[in-house]
Amino acid sequence: MFVPFILTDTSCGQFLTGPSGTVMSANYPGNYNNDEYCTWQIQVPVNKKIRLDFTEFKTETGKDYLLIYDTSHYQTPTIVFDGTTYKPPPFTSSGNVVRVRFISDGATSMRGFSFNFKQVGKNKFYYVAIHRPISLSEPVMSVSSPLAVISRLLKMDFKLKVLQVITTKICKFT
Repeated sequence: MFVPFILTDTSCGQFLTGPSGTVMSANYPGNYNNDEYCTWQIQVPVNKKIRLDFTEFKTETGKDYLLIYDTSHYQTPTIVFDGTTYKPPPFTSSGNVVRVRFISDGATSMRGFSFNFKQVGKNKFYYVAIHRPISLSEPVMSVSSPLAVISRLLKMDFKLKVLQVITTKICKFT
């Protein structure tokens, strides 16, 4: 893949942190500018990954490019997109940082792109519904896996219900 020019200054973009957000080309949903060089760097906590889900993508084929650089591979883009024929598929990073760069030439501008990002990873919260009155003084269960919580729940004297919850306890799996 050949990128027609390399610039050193970025004319748009930003550093983004947090669990989720949206990135759009300049002027979106209007046309982006000619001669754009935009860089967004997205970072989430260590041990998390980043998923990009495109909502729209329309650039000048073979002239305007969106480059995605995966965690610590900033010399060569992992994926390059251009054109208007399809929306890019979802992309999940290998680590906690993604750099997205948009480069347009000086000829034709189009609508551009929009994508949502969100952090994904191993540490998830599961919610367990307990169908019986619960004292606020009871400890919150801390277990290592969903199977462990099911095993503990089966040993207790109450019914587990998914719907029609009377009370809910939150269990954090670590």
